Amino acid sequence: MIEQHMHDPEDPETEPARPSSLDWPYSDAFDDPRTLFETLPDGYYETDLHGKLTFVNDSLAQILGYSRDQLTSHWLRDVRRHMLRGPMRELAEAGRRICHTQVASQLDNVAVKRRDGTTRYLQISIALITDLDNRPIGYRGVVRDVTPQHQVEAALNQQVALMAVLRQVDAELNQTLDAELVLKVALNAALVLSHADAGYIALFDGDQLRVARASGPYQQRPVSCEGGIVGRVLRRRCPELVQDAQRDADPRSSLPDTQAQMTLPLAQHDRLIGVLNLETMDADRFTAETFDFVNLLTTRIAAAVANANLYQIAQQRLKELRGLYEQVSALEQLKTEMIRVATHDIRSPLGLIKGYIEILRLELTDMLQEAQVGYVDAIEQSIKRIEQLTTDVLSLERIEMKRGQPTERINLIHVIEHAVSDHRHASRQKAQTLYTELPDDTLTILGDSIDLVEAVGNLLNNAIKYTPEGGRVEVRLRQVHNRALLEVEDTGYGIPADKQAKVFEAFYRVKTDETRRIMGTGLGLYLVKRIVERHGGRVNFKSVIGQGSRFWIELPLVHAEALPQT
Repeated sequence: MIEQHMHDPEDPETEPARPSSLDWPYSDAFDDPRTLFETLPDGYYETDLHGKLTFVNDSLAQILGYSRDQLTSHWLRDVRRHMLRGPMRELAEAGRRICHTQVASQLDNVAVKRRDGTTRYLQISIALITDLDNRPIGYRGVVRDVTPQHQVEAALNQQVALMAVLRQVDAELNQTLDAELVLKVALNAALVLSHADAGYIALFDGDQLRVARASGPYQQRPVSCEGGIVGRVLRRRCPELVQDAQRDADPRSSLPDTQAQMTLPLAQHDRLIGVLNLETMDADRFTAETFDFVNLLTTRIAAAVANANLYQIAQQRLKELRGLYEQVSALEQLKTEMIRVATHDIRSPLGLIKGYIEILRLELTDMLQEAQVGYVDAIEQSIKRIEQLTTDVLSLERIEMKRGQPTERINLIHVIEHAVSDHRHASRQKAQTLYTELPDDTLTILGDSIDLVEAVGNLLNNAIKYTPEGGRVEVRLRQVHNRALLEVEDTGYGIPADKQAKVFEAFYRVKTDETRRIMGTGLGLYLVKRIVERHGGRVNFKSVIGQGSRFWIELPLVHAEALPQT
């Protein structure tokens, strides 16, 4: 029985049998409940089974922008269809469902166009009207204007969407330091957020502002910083939203059809680096909310562009440094080769000179006067100094050519004994006591025995040279935890406190009244430091002027030896 009353509200020709009027008897306590709904702030309506309005209250008429008579008149059928064009199908489906189930329904956020052309969003309840025999004879319901809530919800959804875009832009900008990609991502994000028809990012190149990335018919030429909205924004360093660009006080926009324009400065750490300019032919697109979000975006754009520029500069500097390094390396190689050749070439004639001097001393000693003997001594001393210098230079070259840590397993005790044996004669010539204190057990390290003998020998050579006759030089070796500790201590002249910071520098010599005439090249301690560091160790010293010096070397052991710890 209910089935026969189903209808299509969009087809007025299909009318089921019904009473001629909706003045039917009600089963509730009111003779006519319409009087109650007249007092409601919400809209109230009644329709026949075809959806034709038969009654509306004043509130609904005000919501829709029509009079009550207009809404219930037959000639407004087309207007009603226009007004409800969007939700008509949804309303028809709700009517059919209610006829089947006789259960009231509700539609939310139904978009309705008012007479003045504006759109309102309504919450519409739909219930079935039945006669005393429970037969459907129409519909009724309450209409509530939820446009404010809808607008708030839409604004919140827009805020969420815009924040999602900002997060996405942040992620994309943080993933690259390529300047071109940064500009592409930044401009695309600005266009999406603002719905602009065109836009560009211009960056300063010296004193000129040039378009770096554009979307639209812009020319790749310098942008004027003097006039127009762009010039004004740059002068004031303040973003602007111009809703009517054609009527601006200085309407020099980039495109002729521009109706609205937003221009925002790009600044990083109070330094102006460029400008973001967006334009549209539809002024309604640029709202205050959109402008605020684009303004947030400019902070990210400025930081990303600045970082990309710094990276680009750093890459250029790195390229230049690599080029310089290659040049310096080539010069260093050339210098090393020249020193090596010169040193070898010097040693040959030096040996010849030394041989002739020895012959002169043997054959002409009785014939030489005291002054002439002094000349020969001076020549011999100079020859010794040149020999020592060439030896040190060749040692330095040999050490510099070596790469990586040495891997030879050696007994450090044998190294010490070798070095002490080489210098014992020099110590005896100065009537010095050369004392050694070595452990009984083996101290094994990974090292280069030739280099280590030279390092220990340089420490002994210095101790003997800078200790007066009759002095004492001590060499001690012991284990401290998992390291070998070698100490060379003397009772020599000592090193002044103000000169101690440079003792390990190449070619540096400490000159005092007592040491001024002592020969040296200034490379001995420098070589010691280089050798020890190559072995993964460290060297240091303490010295008191007039009391002597103590130098010590720490080297890592291959494994901890079972010795008493000190």
